Amino acid sequence: GHRLRLNDVKAMTDYKRLLSKLASFGYLLDNEINLMLNQVKRVDDIPYHLDAENDRIGYKVMDSISYNVTFGYATIFAYLKEAENLKNRDEALSRALVMP
Repeated sequence: GHRLRLNDVKAMTDYKRLLSKLASFGYLLDNEINLMLNQVKRVDDIPYHLDAENDRIGYKVMDSISYNVTFGYATIFAYLKEAENLKNRDEALSRALVMP
């Protein structure tokens, strides 16, 4: 399928509306969007562990799973990918869907 590019996002009305509110931060906004676009393609590149009982995603650190480690937007996209497997989806997503 078609992968979004920064120029595709920049053509969207919502982007233009946000940019009008953050005009002096256009470079930062574009940088974050580029990070998202790159990391969404790689959500499965970093193996993660879903603790379905506690609605959290962890990563292997040494010989254990750490739930304090995140990989920026890749972790957010992992939560979105696993949303249907979370017990308290809305609560878990509200904790996870923050700027990394």
